[in-house]
Amino acid sequence: MSKIDARDSQCENCRKFSHCNNNDLVCITKFQQLKSTLDEIDKILQELKPHKNRNAKFVCVMTLLDKDGNVLHVSRGECLGKIAKSQSGTNGFGFDPVFEVDGYDITMADMSEEEKNKISHRGKALTDMLNFIQNNFTWTLQILEIVKLSC
Repeated sequence: MSKIDARDSQCENCRKFSHCNNNDLVCITKFQQLKSTLDEIDKILQELKPHKNRNAKFVCVMTLLDKDGNVLHVSRGECLGKIAKSQSGTNGFGFDPVFEVDGYDITMADMSEEEKNKISHRGKALTDMLNFIQNNFTWTLQILEIVKLSC
């Protein structure tokens, strides 16, 4: 098993939007100095205005380590979609008001929390991780039941 350092997962270039036929990327990390997410969203919408390709992908990676730092399982969830031309909805956070999931005509912020959790990158990664834990650690079944009851 390999070891992982938590700092390895903090990639400044992980959150990007593909916006051109040549796969150039608008890197949203350059907007991090702005005062609020609404400012970030407005800047990104402005930068994407002239582009037809507004495809986007959100990715969540979760890593389960043992006490010595050995990797036991890595789960990955992806959510494909596009960046809307304007903000819509009030549920969620971050870029939810402008992220339209493939197959839906609404943004993540327009969805109910339950619906969003089923299709989001975080929801997919967490589901995979919980399945791994349930199938590989019998002592955790009681803990998972407690977690389900408290949610």
